[in-house]
Amino acid sequence: MDADELDLARKKLAIDTRLRRVDQELARRRLSLDTVTPSGWRVLLTPTGAAVAGAILALLGTAAGKWADYLANRRQQETSVIMKAGDVPIALAPEQQDTQRARNLLWFSQAGYIHLPGSFVAQLQQAAKLPSGQTIDAPIIQSSATTNQASSAEIDLTYFESGMEYDDSGPLPPAIRPSSEHQKSTSFRQPTTGESLDPTIFPYIGLPPRQAAAQGINSGDLCAVYSVMNKKLAFAIYADASPSGKHADGSNRWPLGSIALVKLLEVSVTENKGLTAGLIYIIFPATRPDHAVTPEYIQSHGKELFDVWGGMQRLSNWKPPKA
Repeated sequence: MDADELDLARKKLAIDTRLRRVDQELARRRLSLDTVTPSGWRVLLTPTGAAVAGAILALLGTAAGKWADYLANRRQQETSVIMKAGDVPIALAPEQQDTQRARNLLWFSQAGYIHLPGSFVAQLQQAAKLPSGQTIDAPIIQSSATTNQASSAEIDLTYFESGMEYDDSGPLPPAIRPSSEHQKSTSFRQPTTGESLDPTIFPYIGLPPRQAAAQGINSGDLCAVYSVMNKKLAFAIYADASPSGKHADGSNRWPLGSIALVKLLEVSVTENKGLTAGLIYIIFPATRPDHAVTPEYIQSHGKELFDVWGGMQRLSNWKPPKA
């Protein structure tokens, strides 16, 4: 490790220590408040309380240097996840909504998407009303896709079925002819070097960036893609921006898939012909890495996240909305 790397590591340790102290202080204050107001945890679980919690988390990522940028981004992602966890179906009774919010937050915490003070986690476990030994089911989130005014722009991008369009953005080997829509760079770049991802090596997808960001999904988050047609499962990284809107014939635009992802899924997607359906996408928010990404990391860590999500058992029992 050279001097610069050592200095960066020391800065990271100092910032992490500072954040832990802030979290501990927040936990202490939270405990003292709950002594006065036993039901105080409910405040954080309401939409207003979630916004307050989100603001607190966002403020924690304040420091200098590259690690500060990463930590600030991480806190913003956690804010989005907390806000999303509080958005439970309005069809539930008020007491059921509180219970579901608690379960949602516990699931995201156990999956590593957010970090909560230990005392608050203990309160959530009581509020979730789970029998001893029972595991937490996957989050139940109010999706605008379930409303009468649902449209392609309102589909929940964390779990949906769609097709795929060809994407060769990024540095290409000389033997590969660029497509007519080829871009020299990808939206996501290696955190350590700033390099774009080679589409022939890295399995990645492209999503509408504005729609994705509104749902707490950021460039660099990992995902799983499952082919209903041939039962192939592959893992990828959200690394490029796809066009929004519709095709000339009025059909929806589909997510983009890199050359490497198409190969892993063994599906027929070319520059001139994409898939209109048959692929299930599962996006894992707030999983953007802070280190150099490799194809091996994408597959191994993607598999770990997929298993936490519920794996093939959940996938086979839960029909996703179609985008």
